Amino acid sequence: MSRLVNRRIRFLLAVLTVGFGGLFVRAAWLQGVRAQSLSRLGQTQHREEVTLPASRGTIFDRMGVRIALGERATTVYANPMQIQHPQRVANEVARVLGLDPEVLYPELADRSRGFVYIARQADAAIRSTPSAPRCSGTSASTTGDCRGSSSSSTASSQGLPGTRR
Repeated sequence: MSRLVNRRIRFLLAVLTVGFGGLFVRAAWLQGVRAQSLSRLGQTQHREEVTLPASRGTIFDRMGVRIALGERATTVYANPMQIQHPQRVANEVARVLGLDPEVLYPELADRSRGFVYIARQADAAIRSTPSAPRCSGTSASTTGDCRGSSSSSTASSQGLPGTRR
């Protein structure tokens, strides 16, 4: 009986020794043989240049007339995997954004996708309206944008951000 136990312990010790030996050889190979190529790969992942869009203020012509206004735009997006009732969400979001629910529904019902755009560069005011959708799986992000205007009176009569009345 004790010989059987000793044999099992020795076998377990041999398996663990071979396993740790394999891990040691793999670590030595990665650090010795593949070090340069893995280092280059790491450098590209951590030192990548990302260009961020700059937010701009109002642009004036030489006479002082506003020709472009800095205003906020909202991007509305959804995660179909988190939406429980896609038809109801499509109807509510379409009502607020003025979109066709029949076009939105297939996008929101496709659970194989984890991200879909609902509306890009929509009016930033929809985030603050009481009727803005608060559905599970949908969200909105506000970013700066610059839109053109034909004259300062048009811009201020519409109450666009960045203008004074």
